[in-house]
Amino acid sequence: MKKRLLWPGALLVLLIACGTTTHKITFDDQIPLEQLTTVFFNGGVEVQSYNGIDVNRAWYGEEAWSNEALRLSLPSGKSEFIFNLNCVMGNAVFRARDLRMSYVFDAGKEYAVTFEYDRARKTYGLAVYDSISKRTNRLDFWPMDF
Repeated sequence: MKKRLLWPGALLVLLIACGTTTHKITFDDQIPLEQLTTVFFNGGVEVQSYNGIDVNRAWYGEEAWSNEALRLSLPSGKSEFIFNLNCVMGNAVFRARDLRMSYVFDAGKEYAVTFEYDRARKTYGLAVYDSISKRTNRLDFWPMDF
C-alpha cells in the first residue's frame, strides 16, 4: 500500500521539476567574479531589455514562454530592465508589458526579483530580495496597478 501512495507523489514532483526551466546567463564572462552580482527572476517576469540592450531572444531562445526563470550574472552597479509580466496567482492572471525597473546591485551578492502580493499595502507588485533561496529580507517593492 505504501508503494502505491509514493508513486503519484513522486510523479507530481518530477512533473513540477521538469515543468520549469531556469536559463543561466553570464552577461560578460571577461568580468572578474568578485565584480559580478547574481539576479534571479522568477518565471512570469520576462526580461526584454537590460541597460538598453534587447536581450529577450538571446537570453530565453526562440521558443521562450513566460514561465521560464532567469538566473543572471551581471556587472554590479545600477541595472535597468524592461520586462513583460505574465503571472498566475490563484484564479487571477496578471499581464503587463514594457514595465521598467532600475536597481543598484552590490558585487558578490545574490538577489531575487519576484512578483507577489504585499499584504500590508494590499496590492500586487515586484519585490527584490537579498537572497535567491531564502527570500526573507525584502529590500524593495514596486506596487503595480492592474
